[in-house]
Amino acid sequence: MEIRKVQFSSGSLFISLPKPWASRHGLRKGSPLFIEEREDGALILYPVERVKNTSKSVLIEISPDVEKKITSRYWLGYDSIIVRSSSGRITLTDRERIKSLARRLIGLEIVEESASSIELQCFIEPASVPPIKVLRREYLLTVAMLKDLKDALTDHSLLESIVIRDDEVDKLYFLLVRILRMAIQNPSLSSKLGISPLDCMDYRLVAFFIESIADCIVSISEKLLGEQNFNDMAVENVKAILETLTSIYVKSMEAFLTKDFRKAEFARVEKEQFNRAISSINLEKMSFLIPEFTRICNISIDIADLVIP
Repeated sequence: MEIRKVQFSSGSLFISLPKPWASRHGLRKGSPLFIEEREDGALILYPVERVKNTSKSVLIEISPDVEKKITSRYWLGYDSIIVRSSSGRITLTDRERIKSLARRLIGLEIVEESASSIELQCFIEPASVPPIKVLRREYLLTVAMLKDLKDALTDHSLLESIVIRDDEVDKLYFLLVRILRMAIQNPSLSSKLGISPLDCMDYRLVAFFIESIADCIVSISEKLLGEQNFNDMAVENVKAILETLTSIYVKSMEAFLTKDFRKAEFARVEKEQFNRAISSINLEKMSFLIPEFTRICNISIDIADLVIP
């Protein structure tokens, strides 16, 4: 960090730009700069050309962990991801792995393919995708999964559809991470989206919490698929628990989305009710679900705890 003194000339205050920074960005007399004031009073400067030329491309080598490499570049905001094989040929197995991954990442498409390389292009315009809308969609999907889980206790045909819908939650989670990372790296994008660095941090954390709740719901569904012949009373008790969990989750998320501290407090009160019920209720053979129920409750309250009065 460097300290520079404010100068005064002809009735105006000014400060000189660091020469290495100006040279690195090709700035000269007359070059336009964007100036943005943050909520904390900080001024952010960035070249106009940086905003215009935001397309990024990366080349990666095929490897056993190629899916992780592609996903990480997608998260980092790369628009073009070229996968190449140093041996001169990408195997059919690797091609299917890459194509399967592309189907799980929103906006990512294969635009060019040869024996030795595959180019993936992301067609999502981040400035047109408000993070709050993606977050709300991810949340509503998991609420629907949680409600269907209650019905699935008496209709096991719903369980497989719940598991499948987790892929949609994952897609939205990956997209949101991409947009938030790009917003943090590009002040002009965060300005267009109307989000601050603190918003980015909170949205990223809540998106992870939502995705974790979806994983718990899938885990419960998979366990129920392998079990049959539950006692009717135990089933009714589990339904009551799921209703309480849904209420806690909805109150926590609505508290976060609307910044309503009262709703967050209501969620905490219901958590106490949940704790008393889970310790006294008889679930018989279904008691193996208690750890998952408790985890969903605790994650929901973690979301509520982000709402500061």
